[in-house]
Formats: sequence, C-alpha cells, structure tokens
Amino acid sequence: MTQSFTNETQYFDLHTRGLGYLNRAREVKVRNAEPYMAVTVAALHGAADDVEYTYIDCRVTGAEADTLIRHCKEEINSGDKVLVCFTIGDIWISPFTYQKGDKKGQPGASLKGRLLYLSMIKINGETVFRASKDAAEDAQPNTVMDNSACTVSKSLLKAKQPGVFPAVLTYLRETTIPSGTACLMQSIQRLTR
Repeated sequence: MTQSFTNETQYFDLHTRGLGYLNRAREVKVRNAEPYMAVTVAALHGAADDVEYTYIDCRVTGAEADTLIRHCKEEINSGDKVLVCFTIGDIWISPFTYQKGDKKGQPGASLKGRLLYLSMIKINGETVFRASKDAAEDAQPNTVMDNSACTVSKSLLKAKQPGVFPAVLTYLRETTIPSGTACLMQSIQRLTR
C-alpha cells in the first residue's frame, strides 16, 4: 500500500463581502509585466440612514470581475452611480507619506485588496448584472462562470436613471450582509485614522 503526499502549498483566504460603489476604474501598466485593471471600492457600512464608506483600492484579479469592470469602465469614470455586491480577497494596509497638499510629509495609510468577484451590478438604480443564485453559491470567488450562469443586460449599461440611494436602502433591507464584514471594516477604519 502506497501513500502519496503532495507538496502543494495551502492558503488561508481572507474574504470581505459587502455592498459598495465603484470609482476610478483604470488599467495599470507595469514594466516587465502584463497590465491589469484596478478600481476603488467605496464599501458601505453603518446604519442605513447614516451610511459610512470605507475605500479599498483593488487590483481586479477575478476573470469575470475583470470583464464586468471593463464593460462598465465608462460609467464608473463618468460619475454614474455603479453599485455592486463584491468579494474582495486578502485586504491589507499600505502605509505611505503624503507628497503634496495640507498633509505633505505626514504618514497615511490606504486599504488594498484583490477584487475577486461581483455578484450584482446596478448603474443609476438599474440592475445590469446579477449572478444566478446557484452560480453565486457554487462558484469560488476567483472562478470564471459561463454566460449561462448570470444575467447581463448590455443595453442597460448605458441607462441613466436617478434614485440610487433609495435602491441601496431597499437592498440593505432585503439582503443579509454578513455582520462580520461591517465589524472588520469598522476596525480597519479605526486603525487607519
């Protein structure tokens, strides 16, 4: 009887899930490496009638998330309200020193992470993408889902409709967002002040 052992490295994942707005979608060009998409997520937390935001600068690593961000890049950067349900992996604090402005020379910190997965996108209150419930539950955050597993309306990507904040409140009332995510974000926000 032979036992086989693998030398495969195993990892512990830190996943943050929540609801937030997308800002600053951009392609980052790197010397001696492939360019990649990056986006800032303004994650919502706190009381529904007094929402707070925590900004997380993300490298888009999920293949499906990358495709979706590229499709919505114009809306994100034009000031439209692009609301998403997201999964961000392995967040960390990145210290820096302000180079200009009133805080020049002072230390600062930003949150960074890897955007793995988007399960819903609303542009100006209109749902343009929603992963099917089965696909969202079965998929690993960094797994590509085929087109049959989700609903995307490309014609709605150009929709310009007001009323995003009421849509957020409705979503928060109808959805159970893990309470650990909000607690984690509040703790990190306190550390970075």
